[in-house]
Amino acid sequence: MAHHFYELQSNGRAVFLNFIYFVNIIFDRIGVTQPIFVGASDGGMVVQIYAQKYPKEVGGIILISTGGMDAATLKSLKKKYFLAPLMLFYMKHCNYEKLKPKLIRAGMGHIRNESKEEIAYAQEMFETIFKDHTKEKDVHISGLLADLMNQTPVTESDFKELEGKILLILPD
Repeated sequence: MAHHFYELQSNGRAVFLNFIYFVNIIFDRIGVTQPIFVGASDGGMVVQIYAQKYPKEVGGIILISTGGMDAATLKSLKKKYFLAPLMLFYMKHCNYEKLKPKLIRAGMGHIRNESKEEIAYAQEMFETIFKDHTKEKDVHISGLLADLMNQTPVTESDFKELEGKILLILPD
């Protein structure tokens, strides 16, 4: 088990699968059966991957404001973030404080038809998030995104075992 924990900490690739494998081992060792997972945002994506990998071992899932892990979403992420490996290298070696405003603008690039109030809220949210971000934290998060794009797409059949045991919560 120590070997897998080391991989989880040190390996920039396959972090999600290592984490999921590690959690599954812990559940098995302490006798947890049919856990109900709650995943918000990126955590919801991790929950979907866990349910895909161990479908008969999940008691239910609650997804809050999360993205899908379907083929179309992963294809879109790959297309949008195809330069992620280069960006990750740049983030590791640049003046991070000068990069923060560019990252905020990139985050704001997801805005489509929101109202002025929603745009102001998003701007404030990104500024708050990045205020205390360190280079190490952002490199870690970006590495997770790069790993996420390389996961196997989740399909409807992956959730067959969970019929009636999924709650999806989305904001207004």
